[in-house]
Amino acid sequence: MSAKKIIIIVGLVFVLIGCIFGGIWAYNNLRSPEVFEFTPDPRENPKAQKKSKGEQSSESDVKDETQKREDALKLFLEFPYFRLPMIIVPVVRDGHVHAFLHLRIAMKANGRESFQRAKVLLPRLVDGIYGDLYVSFGNLWNMRSDPKVSVIKERIFSATEKVLGHKHIETIYIREFIFKRTEK
Repeated sequence: MSAKKIIIIVGLVFVLIGCIFGGIWAYNNLRSPEVFEFTPDPRENPKAQKKSKGEQSSESDVKDETQKREDALKLFLEFPYFRLPMIIVPVVRDGHVHAFLHLRIAMKANGRESFQRAKVLLPRLVDGIYGDLYVSFGNLWNMRSDPKVSVIKERIFSATEKVLGHKHIETIYIREFIFKRTEK
């Protein structure tokens, strides 16, 4: 083998090793900020709270904490609260998608009849909210700033009144509001 071939082979080996280590470094250090990493909250575990205080937790304490959590969860699963499925609205201008709005919404009905009406008309309600936001983004959204939650909430309330009628919904809760611009 000539010296040229040995230099080329050694150079290729160094380039390959550099690519491998560069890829590993990029994977570990340049991850997307949307990656969700779960870290348990010690406040959600009554046993851990008691142990951190140096006390032993009794079975009745654990049952009480569990019951409190179940009661809080029922607020958003039963009358008068109901949740809508996630709504994803594209922001389209000049035939191009510029951003996406992701919404998770919960509502509080005024009465049992309103609650039942909203549950029955849930598909129309979701479609009405989606359609209103899709059409209104042509006027609402300024490309220099993100939309405001208060404006979106007003649009959702007006769309809800169109579908269900007046005075059926007491409060609208925006549980999640994510506005992501697309990269050009």
